[in-house]
Amino acid sequence: MRRFLPFVAVMTICCAAGLALSLLASLGREAGERFTASWRHAVAAASTTEPHLDGTASKQSDTLSAARDLGTSQDDVRPVISHEIVGVVGREVSLYFDGLVLARDPDEYRFIVEDNGLGGRTTRRWWRLVPAEKQIGVHSIRIAVTDWAGKELATATTTLRIVAAPPLTEAASILITGSSGTHQSLFPNELWKLLDAWSPGKVRFVGTHHPKLNPAVPIFREALPAVWHEGYGGWTWQAFATYYAMGTEKPDWVSRSPYVYLEDGRPILDVARYLRDQGVSGRLDAALFELGINETFAANPDDPENLTKSVQATVDWADKLLAAFRAAEPGARLVVMIPAPFTRSDAVFRRRYVSAAGASSEFGSAWRHRRIVQALARAMVERLDGQIGTTLVPVHAMFDAVDGLDANDPGHPNDEGGREIAAQLFAVLADVFAQRDR
Repeated sequence: MRRFLPFVAVMTICCAAGLALSLLASLGREAGERFTASWRHAVAAASTTEPHLDGTASKQSDTLSAARDLGTSQDDVRPVISHEIVGVVGREVSLYFDGLVLARDPDEYRFIVEDNGLGGRTTRRWWRLVPAEKQIGVHSIRIAVTDWAGKELATATTTLRIVAAPPLTEAASILITGSSGTHQSLFPNELWKLLDAWSPGKVRFVGTHHPKLNPAVPIFREALPAVWHEGYGGWTWQAFATYYAMGTEKPDWVSRSPYVYLEDGRPILDVARYLRDQGVSGRLDAALFELGINETFAANPDDPENLTKSVQATVDWADKLLAAFRAAEPGARLVVMIPAPFTRSDAVFRRRYVSAAGASSEFGSAWRHRRIVQALARAMVERLDGQIGTTLVPVHAMFDAVDGLDANDPGHPNDEGGREIAAQLFAVLADVFAQRDR
């Protein structure tokens, strides 16, 4: 019975949410925002329950205690970055210092990027490079954070792998699994445009969700005709691995995870069956995951034990879902996006997640939330980076959280932000497809 307690909690919450969603259009924007924010927090809270991993002990990260290292309000300027980033010849690659570190005011520090002669440009906010064909290969990148006197405070290294992107010679298929960032359909639409312009008619977007315009949620877009995915606002890693509640169907809502099926009266995670149902078993090239941000609303950065437990549970569930995909489709590349930080604007954050939610003590401020997101980013790098068949995309450090966010929304991209995320994913996918076609 204990095995299904997390599932029951999520199921109960989501059933109630499904009933409320049918009223969303008539509630109006303000009431709709209050419901959406409350629902997001409730689902995230349920997701912090430690998962049952078939009788085995949950894998503990040796360095997840990084969450405890964060002072309750202190900066942590140790850069968080995956061991590798991918760039495509002729397409801009960016690193944003605001996402690399946790700093209440990044201008208190100086950022130095040593790119071994690649010729990238550095400003106070970012480093950028448009790779040339002669730069194809692997390059070491060193990032140093100093004070204004030049004293080095922290460093990190990564590699930039610059690749060519020859058009596809054979058809390819990808599957995007995500929360509202995917449901919004902005970056999936932009990604499809890039892929189809590059290799017309070659890439299939697998999925069962094809969102239409919803006037009650203006930041959401209508998916392009060829864009399908499994993106649902408010969803978590745990929800995709466990949720099953038939009979609660509502508009823009599903009664179960697309990957969970009923077997002998019990909900079972069965990714292989999903892929068979979609006709891509043995032929899925890449599975993309945009998840983790909703879990952050359940964590308390002022309680180190709570923060560590919450982050640990999130990464445990990520591990479980990724393992299921890896077992079902070992030839597919698993592309995991690290969530980007939300806005620095307290006014925008509070209007959306405090005034709307009516829960100021729980949601706090933009700075409070950034501390949680940075702890999650560090944990994801420590646990998932370098796993077999997995590519970690440091969206948190490659997304402009100043100019790339919707003006009235603290966490969803505007058109420019959507294009930026799509460009990062395009680089990774172009490399995945090129390796497949060799």
